Amino acid sequence: MIQSTTQYYVIEFSGYVDMATEVVTGDDEVLQQSSDASFADDPGTRKLAQGYLMKLFSRAIMWQSSKQKTVTTSTTEAELLSLSHTHRDPSFSINTPLYQGAGTMALAQPSTGKTPPQAPTRRKSPKTASAANVSESKASTSRIYRNGERIDGWEVGTDPKVSASNEFEFGGNLGTSSLMIGFPLLMWYMWIGATYYDGKLPLPEEGQSWGEFGRHLVELVYTGAYPSLRAWRIYWTFFIFEAICYCVLPGVWAWGKPLPHENGKQLNGFLVAFVAYFSALWRGAQHRMTGYPIYDFFLGAELNPRMFGILDFKMFFMVRIPWFILFGLSCATAARQYERYRYVSAEVLFLVVAHYLYANACAKGEQLIISSWDIYYEKWGFMLIFWNLAGVPMSYCHCALFLANQHPSEYKWNPVALAAFYVLYLFVYWIWDTANSQKNGFRAQERNQLVNRKTFPQLPWQTVKNPKTITSSKGDVIMVDGWLGYARKIHYSCDIFFALSWGLITGFKSPFPWFYSVFFTIMAIHRAVRDARRCREKYGEAWAQYEREVPYLFIPYVI
Repeated sequence: MIQSTTQYYVIEFSGYVDMATEVVTGDDEVLQQSSDASFADDPGTRKLAQGYLMKLFSRAIMWQSSKQKTVTTSTTEAELLSLSHTHRDPSFSINTPLYQGAGTMALAQPSTGKTPPQAPTRRKSPKTASAANVSESKASTSRIYRNGERIDGWEVGTDPKVSASNEFEFGGNLGTSSLMIGFPLLMWYMWIGATYYDGKLPLPEEGQSWGEFGRHLVELVYTGAYPSLRAWRIYWTFFIFEAICYCVLPGVWAWGKPLPHENGKQLNGFLVAFVAYFSALWRGAQHRMTGYPIYDFFLGAELNPRMFGILDFKMFFMVRIPWFILFGLSCATAARQYERYRYVSAEVLFLVVAHYLYANACAKGEQLIISSWDIYYEKWGFMLIFWNLAGVPMSYCHCALFLANQHPSEYKWNPVALAAFYVLYLFVYWIWDTANSQKNGFRAQERNQLVNRKTFPQLPWQTVKNPKTITSSKGDVIMVDGWLGYARKIHYSCDIFFALSWGLITGFKSPFPWFYSVFFTIMAIHRAVRDARRCREKYGEAWAQYEREVPYLFIPYVI
């Protein structure tokens, strides 16, 4: 048989033909040249190639010519598929079932000695380019997973509906049961103290038994905190209005991390906990279930529930509801103070500015949170639902609630000290905003999906050009530059500073404004420790190198 060189196009796709790479084979070597071509503008070619590939292959396959088997123009497709599955990337292995969203397929084409025509390049429509300024190519991951590999709680080759982990967080069934009962009771208790006890801890009066005291608290909740029809109308009108805006107003489409257990599906971005849990079970949409109903109800059953294919519940509940309710409550505090005293104190204005900056940051960087741990990994259960609908707005607001119930003279700051506090807060906000922008923007840049939005405020150093990185043995990349080159969790430090500031502005006459400060500090430290453990498992020696190069966790040169 006369051997000849054969040209192939290895096509990477994520549910559709997306990118093409030219592969030229000879007797002993494989040469790969990236063409950055796409079939998106040629529906006929795209349909033909996609149908051909999907018909032949149910999993991603890569091939390589070897000295034992030379690929020729007469090599059949079956022979092509039988070739060794190897790659220079150490994450690839021979004869291993593959699980990946961006598969890799091969189409043969005899060589004519001429340069083959390139596939048409995808073009951006002028309207889309000017409106969203989206990067030109959608990402397709080249990561291939082996059977038995652990990926964020899922073991490749096993049922993703069943948790592969034997670890239980939050104290397992007993701990999660206590949290589900204790947190609502704690919120009522704090509200009673702020409203009826002048910000002090509610305690039994002299001669009052604990039983009488408990009945008294229940009576206060029933008479003062029982949901009224007016409150329901206000809350659900706001909720539905936000949901409609989420679905119909112009916005930015973005891609999240591929979900390996969903064949690489990517994220673009009711009484609720019960509906979410049982509807997921009914639809068979549960994920990483442990078999312990209470624990699973707390953490959730479904990973990324959606309505109408647009309304992503986790993203909507995390951004659109809690922080805007909190900002609304701080504005209501300012309105109440103006109504009473005909002016708004600088301390109340501080909270309005602080809560505005936080809510605004959530809105302007909304497309970046889809690659965050909460969206990518955490399931949609009682923990996220209750905390976003009730915990954040109704417990973090106690700083504003205290100022609303007290005369301004009770918490008045020295004007010079307060002015310096404003400046310090804005400086820390700049670090926090740009650190998060650098971190999330780097992940988007990796996949050529960075969206440049002209949002307010536009701050310097939001992205790092050509950042220094460390690559793990599996091909995962860690950014070791920008603010993350000074401290690994510097953005957590800023969050802790915000929490402490919201308590500090109220003084020390009431413990309730400090609930968020203490709670969030503990939570942030716990999450930092958990993240470090998870990153050591995921990145291996690369993470150890990052810790050596950036030894500070929270504050540069301090801790």
